[in-house]
Amino acid sequence: MKSRKEREEHERAKRLITLARYRCALLRIRMIKSALERNGYAENNVPALAKQLLFYSAPSWFAQSERSAIENTVALARKCIAAAFSNADVQRAIERRLMTVTEIYRHTPIALEFEHAASVSDLGTCVSCSGTKNSFGRCIGLSPLDVETPCDHERILYLYRRTSPYNRRVEQRAYLKEKLKKHRTLVALAMRNSKSEFIRDHGATAEIIERTFRMPLGQFWRVARGKEFIEFPNWPVQLLLPFE
Repeated sequence: MKSRKEREEHERAKRLITLARYRCALLRIRMIKSALERNGYAENNVPALAKQLLFYSAPSWFAQSERSAIENTVALARKCIAAAFSNADVQRAIERRLMTVTEIYRHTPIALEFEHAASVSDLGTCVSCSGTKNSFGRCIGLSPLDVETPCDHERILYLYRRTSPYNRRVEQRAYLKEKLKKHRTLVALAMRNSKSEFIRDHGATAEIIERTFRMPLGQFWRVARGKEFIEFPNWPVQLLLPFE
């Protein structure tokens, strides 16, 4: 257990880190504002999404042609805004007064694409909620919403690709539970216990596993934990992205 002095030093270090991050963000905002003014862009006429994109991509576009980078970013932001207004879910939300036109301009919903998934929400929410999800893979980029892309006015949506290891594990466990029926708790037990403990404590179920899946108890443990993938019927679980 940490002493009182150690806890106080830890809290002080956290405050200093937070302050440093705030100052760094403030400096970046000022640099973006100056860059817009130098290139003839009135700050009020630049979409909020464009400013966010410049903020998050600042280290890369500082090294490029400044004017070209700003022009491309503003064009992409306006394309995303137009696509958001064309999205079916966004249109329904506006009709039901769940979202306003001003909110769309300030918090434009986009699709932040990763190797194995895509996040759908405004850019800030996508970055803060998806940036630490290692199962998504590396970030590919940002794209405007398609007309049929699902979009929620309150929640971030995760659209998994077929290659997603996380989604494959979830679907595989659901398949195991469906096949085991009244013995479905074996999946949870395999998740909870180590391989040796599971085989030792549940050896009596080996016949059930063998009869149902044609696999030994050890392999069932690996499949339940997502360490091994098997072929099973593809059940519809969500809408697919337009490019899949």
